[in-house]
Amino acid sequence: MMKEQLNLEKFKDKITDLKAFSEGMILFPPSFKFIANSSEYQLKDLAWADRILFRDKKKYLKQISYDSNREVIESDHRPVFSQFLLLLDANVGNINGIFL
Repeated sequence: MMKEQLNLEKFKDKITDLKAFSEGMILFPPSFKFIANSSEYQLKDLAWADRILFRDKKKYLKQISYDSNREVIESDHRPVFSQFLLLLDANVGNINGIFL
């Protein structure tokens, strides 16, 4: 059974500080729970345990990728990565105060 605990807890108001953060759409397979040194899952407790959350109050960020690295197999987790474009108006002049 796959678990999606982060979003469940956010909706229950248990993690109110995380409501200000966003996450891209997860289109990659669960990043946990693998048999270490293998590409095979342990069929119990599959989950997207490794996540990238970001906060962008001024809408300067555009997420262009969000995936897991399935080549790193030394652990029961697969690392995840994301790439962003930083969108700035030429008239802004600086990016002080942007929380990335």
